[in-house]
Amino acid sequence: MASNSLIKNMPPNLAQQLPTEILNEILVKLIRGGVTHLPLDLLAASLACTSWNLVARDISRDFAFLLNLFRRPADLEDVTRLVALLTESRSLGLKLVANESVTLHLKTLFISLEENDSDSESSSLEEVFFEQYSEAMGSAVISLFALGFAAPRLLRIMCEDVPNSSDTNHSMSLFFSRIRPHCAYVEILHLKENFGQRSTYHVTPLIAPLITSLSPKLTTLKLDSIDLGNDLKTVLSHCSCIKNLDAIEIDPEEIVALLPSWPNLTSFNFAMNTGSSHSLDPLLIELGLTVPGLQHLTLRFLSDPISWSPSDPSSAALAFCVAHCTELQSLNITNAAWLADLFLRVLARHGRRLHTLRLQSCTNIVGGDSVFRRGGAGSPQEVRWPELEELVLTGSPVRSGFVEKVVKACPKLFIVRMLGHACTEKLEEFGFRLDERGETWIRG
Repeated sequence: MASNSLIKNMPPNLAQQLPTEILNEILVKLIRGGVTHLPLDLLAASLACTSWNLVARDISRDFAFLLNLFRRPADLEDVTRLVALLTESRSLGLKLVANESVTLHLKTLFISLEENDSDSESSSLEEVFFEQYSEAMGSAVISLFALGFAAPRLLRIMCEDVPNSSDTNHSMSLFFSRIRPHCAYVEILHLKENFGQRSTYHVTPLIAPLITSLSPKLTTLKLDSIDLGNDLKTVLSHCSCIKNLDAIEIDPEEIVALLPSWPNLTSFNFAMNTGSSHSLDPLLIELGLTVPGLQHLTLRFLSDPISWSPSDPSSAALAFCVAHCTELQSLNITNAAWLADLFLRVLARHGRRLHTLRLQSCTNIVGGDSVFRRGGAGSPQEVRWPELEELVLTGSPVRSGFVEKVVKACPKLFIVRMLGHACTEKLEEFGFRLDERGETWIRG
């Protein structure tokens, strides 16, 4: 690419003579061009002169990857070059963009070595590959933390399949202890196992001391396909400031054990495969018992529902949860074929603070007459959602009569999103209009 070549070959004195507009155009083309070493090229560009540095900082605010080299496993040459650039920039007194997010692939810290294994019986040579911790890479990454990531708010650790050995454990423990001083401001921790391989039983205990040091400021925890293990669960139970929890493909029983340690939890996002062998009911009940102040709840089932199965959660458990979590402001449920009107009837009475209700692809919920009667067959009841602003029913066969009653009872309702409903006349009567895509009704 011409702009990439220009940066590599441009003399510093020429860069100082270029107008800001031209610098801006070059950097924009670099960003949109998808150059392999794009972050390093942008950083090198910012070292040319003060005006170039200002332009680079202004543009990079919209691109979190500028200094985030570890969104993919990196090689030693990349990291060493980046450390040199950061060191040069500091010596020139150029202020770099504050990097609030760091993604660290643990696999980056290892190199693949090859040795020949002699088979005495066949006298043949067989190639054997093994992974070994790279001291050079570890030191370079630690330097990178010290120079460029001194105050990140989000630390994302990708826990790939790291070799399990005493040497690895010692090296990794030492590595985490050395980056610990540079993570003093981390508020969000994301632990993820790539491709859900769940092979981190020997890695997560090594992260425990780092998490202990983060616990006073840690408010958001994201767990993705990780086997927590007793060591990690013990450490997480001491993170008493957790307010936001994302759990993807995590055993619900492990979350149940931790919830009493997080009484200030206000947001919970849980995702699991449809038909999982793990029961979600105890988790929903525990939420209602220990986290009554919950404000945002998301339940996602990662495969399309075909039919209800015995291992699915029950509407009764979710009804218990929403009856006790009366501070709920948003409720998002996707691909829940098991969800029935029992839950909706309880929510109609207890969701007084709801701002957003999204029931997407919940194929067994219809919003029948029982929703509007206490106990299903008792005295009539109205929907009590005075704060509701958004209602999403895409993929859920909810009756038009339910939508009409909600529209009448919710004066703040502004957005209704659904497909295949015959309540156009009523929505228009209440001042709603259909958007250009034909999916969303907007009031006003």
